[in-house]
Amino acid sequence: MIRTPLAFFGYVKVPKEAVEISMIIQEAQRRLLKKIPDSESAKTLYELSKTITNFLRSGRLVSYKKNKRTIEMKVRFKNLTPEQVKVICNGCGPKGLFVKPPDFMFRASCNHHDFNYWLGCNRYHRKKADLQFYREMLKDAQRNFYYKFWAQAYYMAVRIGGVFCFHWARKQRTYEDLIKEMEN
Repeated sequence: MIRTPLAFFGYVKVPKEAVEISMIIQEAQRRLLKKIPDSESAKTLYELSKTITNFLRSGRLVSYKKNKRTIEMKVRFKNLTPEQVKVICNGCGPKGLFVKPPDFMFRASCNHHDFNYWLGCNRYHRKKADLQFYREMLKDAQRNFYYKFWAQAYYMAVRIGGVFCFHWARKQRTYEDLIKEMEN
C-alpha cells in the first residue's frame, strides 16, 4: 500500500497496482498531448478522465482503525463479466435444487436477486434484496395479471425459503471474495 494524493479524496492508501495504473495513464496523457495538440486531444483526455472518475466512484472510502482510509472496491452487478454471472447467478430458484421453477419472464430479476443474496450481510440487506426483486418483477409483469400473480408467488417463496440461501456475514462480499470463488 502506498500513500498517494487523489482528487476528491485527499490522501488515501491505495494498492501499488493502482498507483502503477495511474502512472501509465499520466504517461499516456503526456504522449497524447505531444502528438495531437488540438481539440481532439482535449476531448480524448476528457473521456479518459471521466473513465478514471467513474472507476474511483465505483469504489468507496472505508474507515478502519486509527482513522486509516483505503479504497475498497464495491461489487456491482452491471460490472460483472458473463463468467462471473454464471458463477454467482443461476436464474430462478436456489442452486442445486433438483426441480427448477420456471423463469419465463423473470430471469434477469432472478439473476440480480441471486447477486444480492451472494453479496449478503444481514437481515436489512436480505429484506432490501427481496423488495428490489419484487419491484423488478412487477416492472417485468407490467399490466398482465397472470405475471403479477407469479411475481407475488416468487416474492413469498424467497421471503420464506430464501433464509437458507442468503450469505449471512458481518459485511458484504467484495471483489476479493469474487476472485476466490472464481478460482474454486
